[in-house]
Amino acid sequence: MQILELEVVQFGCLKEVTIPIDSQLQAIYGDNGIGKTTLYNFIRTIFFGFPSKRSKRHDYTPLAGGAFGGRIRVRTEAFGEVVIERFKQERQGKAVVYNQTHEEIGDEVFLNQLLSPLTVELFDEMYSLQQEELYKINQLQEEDLQKFLLSIGLSGSRKMMDLKESFEKEQGNIYKPNGVKPELNNYLEEYSRIQELIEEKEADEAAYQEKVGEQLNLEQLIEQEKNHMLAQKTQRDQLNQQLVFWEHYDEWQKLKLELEQEEPRLFSHDLKDIEKIYGQYTFTKQQELDYLNEQAYIKDSDITPAYTFYLEHQEACQEALARRIDVEKREDSLKRLAQQKNEQIAFCDQLQQDLQIKDARLAFYPNIQEVTQIQQWSLTENELMQQQTATENLFDQEMEKQEALENEKLEKDWFKIGNGLPIGAILGAGITLLLMLKKHFILGIAIGFISLIAVGVAYYLQEQKKKQKVIAKQYQEVSDRVDKLADKIANYQERQKEMDVFKQQLAESYQFSIQKSLRDWLAELPLRDQLKKHLEKVEELTEEITRLNLEQESDISRIQFMKEWLPVSSEPNISTLYQALADYVEEMEAKRLAEAQKLGEEQWYQMLRDIQKRKADLEAQLVERITLFNLSEVEDIPVLLHRSQELKIQVAREKELRQSLEPIFDLNEVYTQEGLKESERQLNEGIENSRRHRDSYEKQLQGVLFTIGNMEADGKLPRLYQEKSNIQSKLEELALTWGQYRIGSLVIQDILDFLSDQQLPSLLEKTCEYFAQLTDNRYKDIQLKEGKLVILGSENQSYQLGELSTGTRDQLYISLRMAFIILQQAYCVFPLIIDDGWLNYDDRRKGNLFQLLTKVSLEQPIICMSSDQAFIEYCREHNHPIFSL
Repeated sequence: MQILELEVVQFGCLKEVTIPIDSQLQAIYGDNGIGKTTLYNFIRTIFFGFPSKRSKRHDYTPLAGGAFGGRIRVRTEAFGEVVIERFKQERQGKAVVYNQTHEEIGDEVFLNQLLSPLTVELFDEMYSLQQEELYKINQLQEEDLQKFLLSIGLSGSRKMMDLKESFEKEQGNIYKPNGVKPELNNYLEEYSRIQELIEEKEADEAAYQEKVGEQLNLEQLIEQEKNHMLAQKTQRDQLNQQLVFWEHYDEWQKLKLELEQEEPRLFSHDLKDIEKIYGQYTFTKQQELDYLNEQAYIKDSDITPAYTFYLEHQEACQEALARRIDVEKREDSLKRLAQQKNEQIAFCDQLQQDLQIKDARLAFYPNIQEVTQIQQWSLTENELMQQQTATENLFDQEMEKQEALENEKLEKDWFKIGNGLPIGAILGAGITLLLMLKKHFILGIAIGFISLIAVGVAYYLQEQKKKQKVIAKQYQEVSDRVDKLADKIANYQERQKEMDVFKQQLAESYQFSIQKSLRDWLAELPLRDQLKKHLEKVEELTEEITRLNLEQESDISRIQFMKEWLPVSSEPNISTLYQALADYVEEMEAKRLAEAQKLGEEQWYQMLRDIQKRKADLEAQLVERITLFNLSEVEDIPVLLHRSQELKIQVAREKELRQSLEPIFDLNEVYTQEGLKESERQLNEGIENSRRHRDSYEKQLQGVLFTIGNMEADGKLPRLYQEKSNIQSKLEELALTWGQYRIGSLVIQDILDFLSDQQLPSLLEKTCEYFAQLTDNRYKDIQLKEGKLVILGSENQSYQLGELSTGTRDQLYISLRMAFIILQQAYCVFPLIIDDGWLNYDDRRKGNLFQLLTKVSLEQPIICMSSDQAFIEYCREHNHPIFSL
């Protein structure tokens, strides 16, 4: 990329300045303070953006306000000439790129792609050279200068070497093999010390470990007894259900046995055909009997209104009478269904009472999701109850310890008295000595005795003070544990409240008893399911009874027209009504036949023969069919039909009972009521034994915990364990951090080694060429020996970097920078911007530098900003363009 023109609209002290870049070596001249550094920062800003508010870079916002920014016209290989424009007030300070016809072709992202691989860091480190950099180099010692120049030569900047050194420094701060101050060393030493203390303490506390093992064993035994008791309670709940439903189970067993002993053919054949033929046979037999009886009917009476009505409605009367069997069957079904409904209602009432459900018409069975929630909360309820009980027991123990320590604490005033007693004792001894010298022996002895008492009391109070410090420490530790346990209990209570809200909602929605546990609710669910099924059965029976009643009412309505001719009460039942109809039809038929007999006896006999023949045919059909049931007499058919109807009712009842009992009983097993009661008794005894064992273990555990608490009263071993754990965590953290820095340092070293192998020879060759030109061939070679740069003079004498003069080191640095830029042209071409990089040079060195810049500019664009008059004169002599600010 080549810069063609700089257009500063307004930037710092610069305003409306346009600078054409007409040559590979462009000079920009101006006195100090005129804006050369501002121009450098303008170029940097247009290409890479305005600095953020948090940046430490100088803010070049114009004091007069207005547009803040400008444009740079450049030539690129891909797009030819383009203009890069950036203003602080527009597009939030983002750049826009135009082509030669001022059409927008890209934004900030496009500009970054256009500049790639050039970045702001590479621009600062590689393509800018300022006087401040040379000053910094002159402040470096030999070793730092070696690292700096090698880093510049290998990567174009010193950042990679600085990063490596930073990593190595951080490594050393964390750990050194023989270090004393590094943090990891100190923690390792502290870890060893803590481990030794723990081993000593554990060796002295075998009894403590034994008690801890006893605690764990008792906790396991308590948990086992709780689980055993829970399993036994579950079995007992199942047994209770079985005893509640024992009458149904007993009924099912008897029905099952009866059905197994019944003739299989009664189940496998359809008796409707026999029933139909037998009905026809009965009717024909009755006709025969009627004709025979009519032979003796000799009453010659007048035609009555009842007989006249019969003759007019004979067909309707016969049809109504033909439905008598169906009506009677329906009546029997109604009685059976009513009985079943009453049984179901009684069963539902009993279940409602047992389950404390006030109104079965309202919801009483939760959905599947809610059942799952109840199961989850039930586990939480049991666990919460156990944890809260255990925590409250520990809380009580710690409170007892706290009260005991509270009682051992002394008032601070006693310690104040003790502080003054030694001084008083010393004064008393002095007074005693004076009195003894003056021969006041009695008074001296008395004061001396009081002084001795004061010394004893002082010693006692000092010992008590030490003991009180230990007690105060123990008291604080116990108080901390009490606070933690109180927080736990409060947490448990909060969770209990949350669970109570859940229970209250379900209790109100589904009529659960809030006093019962969730586990009891789960035990109720099978009974509630049965109640739901039985209520559904009641509803089905009600619908069936309603349907049959409607059919009965329909049949009654069909014979209402003849009710006045039937000798019945005003509201007879349907059986009485049809019996009266049968008697009426029989009487009228007898009269009709008698009348017919008067018309012709031969005709009467013919009709009788036809009836008898039809009767014989029907009897033969019946005999053929009943042989399958080991019957030979037609008279046995009513018993067969009646038994078949009973079996249908029994089969339906057996199925109904089996479905209701399957969730409660294993129907493949045989139960007895006595056996169930005995099992219940044994389970109750087992539950009570488990409860006693649990209580005994819990009592033992409280004693063990109390003993352990006393053994841990000083808190030393737990504190050491905690310290060890904390140090282990810190060691892991520091080791991980040290490893990260170590890997980072090795990776950078590998990169530097690779760059050294790949480009260092050609870099040193090019650097040597430039360095020789700058120094008038006083130095002929630059070599890398044992990782250090060595300079060879014209007479093969070797120089370390520290042995070079300040100016010579500057020349070496400039040569290295120039060589690196030239070698990187295959990857990135961008103008080198120099801001007064030679102010301290003498005329000869300046001349050599200007010649080198002219030579390098043939391959690399260079923009020099300077206030040096000698450089300007050189540019004029060699026809290099000069722009004056």
